[in-house]
Amino acid sequence: MQAKYSRKFKQDASKLVIEREYTCQQAENSLWVSLSAIRRCVSAEQWRYPREALKRYFGLAEHEELIRLHK
Repeated sequence: MQAKYSRKFKQDASKLVIEREYTCQQAENSLWVSLSAIRRCVSAEQWRYPREALKRYFGLAEHEELIRLHK
């Protein structure tokens, strides 16, 4: 069963990765949540950011996977 996170938590988690340049692994360690939870948070909030910013913080394969999952 997946934990439910508030919209604010998802926004803050995605900001760590995208705006503050944390890796997903660093955000996971900082927030004490799973790596998949961090990726889901970023995926849920990625529409707020230009694609170029997302590519900078994720590997190309991860970026393409996030785009695929968001559809």
